Amino acid sequence: MRIFLNVCWFLLVGVLFFLIYALMGALFCLTLVFIPAGIKSFKGAWFSLHPFGRTVSIDPSDRVARNVIWSAIVGIETAIIALIIGVLLCITVIGIPFGLQCFKIMKYSYAPFGATIEKAD
Repeated sequence: MRIFLNVCWFLLVGVLFFLIYALMGALFCLTLVFIPAGIKSFKGAWFSLHPFGRTVSIDPSDRVARNVIWSAIVGIETAIIALIIGVLLCITVIGIPFGLQCFKIMKYSYAPFGATIEKAD
C-alpha cells in the first residue's frame, strides 16, 4: 500500500516539492557558507519524493542558530507552501492522506537541522 501511495504522491505533488528542495539545495551549495543548508535541502528533496512510511522527529534544542537562519532565508516560505497545499488536499476525503504528508514535510521544512527522518513500522 505504501508503494501505491508513494507513486500517487509522486504524481500529484511529490515532483513539485522535489523541485523546490533540489533548486534550494543547488543554490545553497554554490556558496561555501551554506553547504550544510544545501545538504539538508537535498535530504528534504529525497524525503519529499516518498514520504509515506517515514516519520519526522525534531529535537528543538539542537542547532537552534542554524534553524533560525534557515527559517529566515527559506524555512517560512517552504512551510507556508506545504501548509497551503496540505490544506487544499485535505478538503477532499481522498486527499486527506496526502495532505497529512504535506504537514509532515512542513514540519521538516521549518526546522531541518536537528530533524531525523526514520522509517515507520
